[in-house]
Amino acid sequence: MCSFGRINRNEYIEDIQTAYYENVSEGIRMIQHFAIGFEKILEGSRSDDVNTAELSGGAKINCLFHERFPYEIVKMEFDEIELRREIAIAIVNIHGVRIGLFTPDLAFDAIVKKQIARLREPCMKIVDLVVNELSNIIHTCADSISRFPRLREVVERLITSHVGKREMACKDQLSVYIDCQLSYMNTNHEDFIGFAK
Repeated sequence: MCSFGRINRNEYIEDIQTAYYENVSEGIRMIQHFAIGFEKILEGSRSDDVNTAELSGGAKINCLFHERFPYEIVKMEFDEIELRREIAIAIVNIHGVRIGLFTPDLAFDAIVKKQIARLREPCMKIVDLVVNELSNIIHTCADSISRFPRLREVVERLITSHVGKREMACKDQLSVYIDCQLSYMNTNHEDFIGFAK
C-alpha cells in the first residue's frame, strides 16, 4: 500500500510537471504569436486579415505623420493683420526712446519665437494620436491570446505601460527640440528668406 501510494504520488507529480511545462511552452508560443501579429499589423505585412473598411495599424500611423500632422500645422490660426501689428509693436518696443533706422533683430526673434512655440501643441497631439493607435494595435493583438485571460491581461498591461513610458520620453524629447529651436535661429541657413551666399 505504501509503495502504491508513492507510485501514484510520483506519477501525479510527473503529470503536474508535464502539464506545467506544456502550459509554459504554450504561453511562450502565445507571446511569440502576439509579437508576430503586432509586427505584421505595424509593418503592414499582414495578409490573413486585411481591413478594407478603414486605415489601421501602421498605415494609420503613417497617415497621422504625413497627412494629419501637416493639416494640424496648417490649421493653426494665422492672422496676417495681427502678425503685422505685433511686428510693429515689437519694433517700437525694441527701439524704446531711440529712433531706429534698421529693423532690429530682437523684434524678429520675438515674433518668430512666438510662432515656433505654437508648434508644441500639434507635436504633442500627434504623439497622443500615435499612442492611441498603438494601444488599439496592442488590444487587437491581445485577442490572439484570449485563451489565457491572465496572460492576456499581464501582456497587455506590460506593453501598454512600456508604450506609456516611451510616450513621456518622446514628449520630453520634442519639448527639448522645440526649446532648442527657440534658443537659436540660424538666419544664415540657405532655407532662410534673407540668406545671402
